[in-house]
Order: sequence, then C-alpha cells, then structure tokens
Amino acid sequence: MRLPLALLALALGSGLAEPAFALPIKVYAPKVEAGALEVEADTIHADDETETRFELGYGVNRWWRATGVVEVVDTASAGPRVQAYTVENVIVLPRPAWLPFQWGLYGEYEVGARGGAPDKVELKALFSGDVGKFENRVNLVAEREVGAGAADETEYEYAVQTRYKFNDDVALGLQASGDLGTSERFGHLSDLEHVVGPIVAGEFHLPGVKSEFEFEAAYLVGVTDKSPDDVVRLQVEWEKKF
Repeated sequence: MRLPLALLALALGSGLAEPAFALPIKVYAPKVEAGALEVEADTIHADDETETRFELGYGVNRWWRATGVVEVVDTASAGPRVQAYTVENVIVLPRPAWLPFQWGLYGEYEVGARGGAPDKVELKALFSGDVGKFENRVNLVAEREVGAGAADETEYEYAVQTRYKFNDDVALGLQASGDLGTSERFGHLSDLEHVVGPIVAGEFHLPGVKSEFEFEAAYLVGVTDKSPDDVVRLQVEWEKKF
C-alpha cells in the first residue's frame, strides 16, 4: 500500500463500500500491559484489496486497554479511502486458580466513514493458554450492525492460533480464521469463508532506545470455494511503557 496516499486519505476522510474480505485475521490475547503506549499498523491484502488499520492504544491498568482505530481500504479502482473509525477495548477477566487458561473480553464500536452506512458492534471472547513452549489463542466473535439500515441478524466468526516460542523474540505457528454463519443461518461451514496458514512473530529492541518493536506476518490460503485464494497480513507495532 502506498503510505503517503493512505495518509492523504485519512486527512480527507473519504468513504468506501464494504471491504470484500472481513474475517478476523488478527487473533487477540487477553493480555494488557499497564502504562504501555502502542502504535500499530496492521495490513491485510486479499482479492486485490488492501485494508490497513492504524491503531493507537494505551494500557490504562492491568486489566483494561483502550484503542482508537482508523481503517483505510485501498483498491485498484478507487485508491485508498477511509473506511471506518473504531474504538476498541480489551478487558482481562480474573483467572480463578482452577482455570487452566487466561480469558477476557473484546468490545468494538465502528462508525462507517461513508454517510448513511450503519454502525457496527463487535464482541469477542478471548482465550489463551501455554502448553510448554506453545502459546495457544482462541477468539469467538459476534458482530451486529446497529442504527438506520442495519441488518437484522448477528454474524459469528472464529480465529485460532498456535505458535511455538523458540525464545522471547521469535515464534512460528499456524492460524485459521473463518465464518460460522449468522443468527438466521448458523453452520453450513463448507458454504462460508475459511482460511489457514503459517505465521511468524517476533520482537526486537534498538540499542539505546527504551521501547520495543513487534511484528507478525501471516500467509493464509482459502479452503472453500467461498474463500479468497490467499491472504497476506503484516502487523508492525511500536510500544513504549510509561
């Protein structure tokens, strides 16, 4: 994606129709670092369309992170345009001693940049747990339009990921994401979108800089006729703790 054009689109606040691909490719962990400021660019390319989320988040305390997001969609026909403005929150739930995994909640409210489009509310149940050097994440997603013109149904999706941590800086793994249907037609998985593929993640520190950089890259392929042929994702994040 051409970054200068994307930033120009942010300034203009242009609208665009719904993106062609909207599966939950980023798999969240129920984890918050208190006092950490996070600046992130998360880019997904599928079906000749690129979507980038520019995020600014802050760990308010040990159990709550709040983030503001601007979504930009770039297509060959229309170029980069602002798609939506989003506020998201991650809440880490208390973990009883008997529970073998960490859990939490994710809530998102999206306002479309295109005039007249309904807003969206998205909720996710977040789960993560380590088995040896394997870190495992599961996200269960429910999304619903609200406001004028909203569809009268809830969409359900999933995202799962397992990664092997070679050390504190590098991990390799496998990820799958897909649709589960809607409140009107749940299931029928073979008729819906599903993608699966490898991921690589890591972090590094620059000498003399009291902050860290993190990245995650994935290449996913479709496994049903409804799915995109392939999906490429690159997430880059800068984090500094105050």
